[in-house]
Amino acid sequence: MKQPYQMTREEWNAEREKTKISHGQQNYTRNSKSEEVRRMERLNFLLFGIGEWIYNKACNGEQWALDVLDYQYYDKYDMIIKKAQEEGLI
Repeated sequence: MKQPYQMTREEWNAEREKTKISHGQQNYTRNSKSEEVRRMERLNFLLFGIGEWIYNKACNGEQWALDVLDYQYYDKYDMIIKKAQEEGLI
């Protein structure tokens, strides 16, 4: 399985879509909870810890991270790539 930073934007977006709940699904089963847990685990994997990473950068006074938190919008895929570059993974 590819790491999030190894995926193209299109691959990452496709994987992200798989983690979204279908609003048409109204019938809950015994497996619904475990399916939800799997979706959340997959989403956490795909997000690559960028929320905490941005928060820590903001706490250290990095202006770009403060701006991200202030506006509460950022391109998640771009942040994943930025974090992976910083960590020397790509």
